Amino acid sequence: MRKMDEMERKFADRSIRIAYLMMFLMLWSSGIYELIRTGQTNFDFFVVNVVMVVQIASYEWFKHHADQTDKGPGRVLYLTIALVVIILTLGLLFLVFHGK
Repeated sequence: MRKMDEMERKFADRSIRIAYLMMFLMLWSSGIYELIRTGQTNFDFFVVNVVMVVQIASYEWFKHHADQTDKGPGRVLYLTIALVVIILTLGLLFLVFHGK
């Protein structure tokens, strides 16, 4: 199997980015529709929001490690990690005490 050249890799990356964006928008709009229609969120909406937070956090993490002199993304990274931990903790608490 031959290796991709730079142009093919760029095309593949762009098509993956577009497909990911469309998947995210469809799931997110479906979650918003269900929230408006039923007044409740579903698991898909939760997953889409968690994936978005993880994507932002991982992007900041990789960007921070690419340039060690830039200290700006470090604060965003730590705040994103703290936000994810808080959301997961609250979700776990609500799951444990749901219906009691």
